[in-house]
Amino acid sequence: MATADASNNSAGGVAAAAAGDADDESTFLHALELICGFVVPMTLKAAIELGLLDALTTAADDGRALTADELAAQLPAADKAEAASSVDRILRLLASYNVVRCSTEAGPSGEAIRRYSPAPVCRWFAGNNPRGSMAPMVMFAVDEDYLSPWHHMGAAMAAGGQTGFERAHLMPIFQYMGTNSRLNTVFNQAMAQQSVILISKLLERFHGFDGIGVLVDVGGGTGTTLKMITSRYKHIVGVNFDLPHVIAHAPTLPGVKHIAGNMFESVPNGDAVFLKSMLHLHNDEDCIKILKNCHQAVPNNGKVIAVEIVVPAIPEPVPAARNPFEMDMIMLNNFRGGKERTELEFAKLGMDSGFGGAFRTTYILANYRALEFNKYNSAGGVAAGDADDEATFLHSLELICSFVVPMTLKAAVELGLLDALTTAADGRALTAAELAAQLPAADKAEAACSVDRMLRLLASYNVVRCSTEAGPGGEALRRYSPAPVCRWFAGNNSRGSLAPMVKFVVDEDYLSSWHHLGAAVAGGGQSGFERAHRMPIFEYIGTNSHLNTVFNQAMAQHSEILMSKLLERFHGFDDIGVLVDVGGGTGTTLQMITSRYKHIIGVNFDLPHVIAQAPTLPGVKHIAGNMFESIPTGDAVFLKSMFHLQSDENCIKILKNCHQALPNNGKVIAVEIVLPEIPEPVPAAQNPFQMDMIMLNNFKGGKERTELEFAKLAMDSGFSGGFRATYILANYRALEFSK
Repeated sequence: MATADASNNSAGGVAAAAAGDADDESTFLHALELICGFVVPMTLKAAIELGLLDALTTAADDGRALTADELAAQLPAADKAEAASSVDRILRLLASYNVVRCSTEAGPSGEAIRRYSPAPVCRWFAGNNPRGSMAPMVMFAVDEDYLSPWHHMGAAMAAGGQTGFERAHLMPIFQYMGTNSRLNTVFNQAMAQQSVILISKLLERFHGFDGIGVLVDVGGGTGTTLKMITSRYKHIVGVNFDLPHVIAHAPTLPGVKHIAGNMFESVPNGDAVFLKSMLHLHNDEDCIKILKNCHQAVPNNGKVIAVEIVVPAIPEPVPAARNPFEMDMIMLNNFRGGKERTELEFAKLGMDSGFGGAFRTTYILANYRALEFNKYNSAGGVAAGDADDEATFLHSLELICSFVVPMTLKAAVELGLLDALTTAADGRALTAAELAAQLPAADKAEAACSVDRMLRLLASYNVVRCSTEAGPGGEALRRYSPAPVCRWFAGNNSRGSLAPMVKFVVDEDYLSSWHHLGAAVAGGGQSGFERAHRMPIFEYIGTNSHLNTVFNQAMAQHSEILMSKLLERFHGFDDIGVLVDVGGGTGTTLQMITSRYKHIIGVNFDLPHVIAQAPTLPGVKHIAGNMFESIPTGDAVFLKSMFHLQSDENCIKILKNCHQALPNNGKVIAVEIVLPEIPEPVPAAQNPFQMDMIMLNNFKGGKERTELEFAKLAMDSGFSGGFRATYILANYRALEFSK
């Protein structure tokens, strides 16, 4: 019977390795988490489409936690067992991000059965939340048409003059919305729900409407926001002001008057002007035009009330700083001139527009503030709110926007920013202007601003470090230098680079399959990739030379990193005479092993069309064949990242063929990701479950496995000797199945 060696199990291996080389462990794991950031919002989208989160919150109201089987029963998939397995894998990932909670109980045969219930943040994603739902925002943020401009961000920044959205769709975002009724509907649903959440908190925490008689809502749409305000403050007469084509569809509302016009020309008179999420869509010049028109429209004791995100002045690597900088990158890529601002930048806009009175900010929710620009002096200061929904709402925003990080990393790699930082002479920290000087953009000032905003976000995720100094005019000048994880993304890293992996995982052709995950789970029979591209992934890669090149570059660098650590930390090759590498490609991996262990004779085994391209290598013999039919004999068989591509049934077929190819004292050595048994909400658990979702979406039957699941595969394949797991790097282990 296969048993785990307690002295060398995964937990012990991690502890020993982490003590010896904690830098590689933490930074490599951090790098993988950043690269795979898109997996979480894509999985959230699928969970919403499948109704999983609504089902969990409804059951929780009755005090029940549900199994994957119970949740899968509601899906139309013919194969309920397959659907239940997929649902369980979706919820395991979400449990590692504390979206749902997971408990286990013993099943009929003693197996662990997981039950799921909603964590506090889950209710923000449920459609039945009376406080408003962020589910429509998830659907919009990762909508295929809205996501596609991110593939153009690097090129847009390099050339200047256009946003990524304009390069993708050949027109500004709101003009495009007018041509795409489906996306326009998704957008409007997202904005409506977000408005309900924000205005509810505004009315709860902000008390600046008390002395207002007439309130003008500039850009107020059809008047929904203004109606919420006037319903609470019945003494207020509301004026809803927007463009003529918007006002034409505005319904009659009690206490609200609709006026059509253009805020860049004039604004109707009132005691105060209200703007919600309006200023972040515009550059400083346009904001000043709008605010000057507001200044003319209010009396001497009047004011402007703006609800906006406020970004921290310094991009510290803390959770509270991340989402506002993610939102700023969304503005950069989608809205020409749009940006999020610091409190000082908002105060300067007010001053430059003639508002000489006090500037006051009131906490609303997460990084949203109510900003008051007073025409002349009145009491000022900053008012803070309670932290009631702060943590869960901010967490929901981080989950929704986590795709922004790998997209920004990809652009930074394309622009050469991380290479420039890691190779700066004498370890100098560089300014955005110095980095932008290498870009072909005609407007270097605009390019420098974009580079600075990109690096601010990466600083909040500890990819780069940021320091400030006083500039020539006394303004804060930021300088950037590489944080330890940055070197994994540099092309000149002697240990191997993950930059090609960044380019592959968010490649447009590869990423498009994630929009089909929910439908694939609901319908069964195909992976998301097969639904998107109508063929399995490796078959498709063979037809797409661009993606094939990106994939091969990513795998080559990843293999170099992993094999270097394997040869450093694993000592199970000492007694092997003949080593067969199954699925060894052109022999690169095997050559690394035989170069270190010169007594080993290497047999590189792969499909005929692969072996046909394999070069002559010293100490390596190439053999063509099919691992599902037979495997060449040897003292040990080596498989790297092979089992996670296959179903359990296929893994057992391969392992049985390995068993036949080995002598009685032979063994299989497999390098694989090993999942934690329980999906705890800790960083070390998050990336392996992200990788499992990548397998679910792209490879029919593919999955990551726990140590116990690997041990069972070995036993079911006839390996009755010891089972041993040795830590390699992050969640990768060298697994030994002894015959």
